[in-house]
Amino acid sequence: QTLKERDHDKFDALIESSIAAGGDLTGAHCLRVVSYVSREDVPAAKQALEAAKKSPNQTPTAAIRISIATSCLQLARGRSRDAMINALEALAAARAQEDGPGEAAALKMVSATCLAAGLESDANRLAHVAEAVAS
Repeated sequence: QTLKERDHDKFDALIESSIAAGGDLTGAHCLRVVSYVSREDVPAAKQALEAAKKSPNQTPTAAIRISIATSCLQLARGRSRDAMINALEALAAARAQEDGPGEAAALKMVSATCLAAGLESDANRLAHVAEAVAS
């Protein structure tokens, strides 16, 4: 919600608070990617993605989060085909791990890449599937 409201200072503070409390470092860096992309700061998003890839003690869900963050960055760079591939990799990883929330997030990203590619009806169908998986 904070990111949707574009309250970037508050969002950054929430991420820092999560890290200080021992939260998932990979996830925090991936959230930073999305935040920087929303600010149109592609170089900072790229740095955050590299930090996510190098973060220690990655959980099994790290690959899903990193693929989604990579997809988001690829969209910001105007590389919709690469973004689609990364989103599909996230979806495959989530399904392989039987990670429902990861699958829903990946489906939302695939939907976003479809929308960017001009496939509006496909994007809408995928968004509905993502909602169903999330519930």
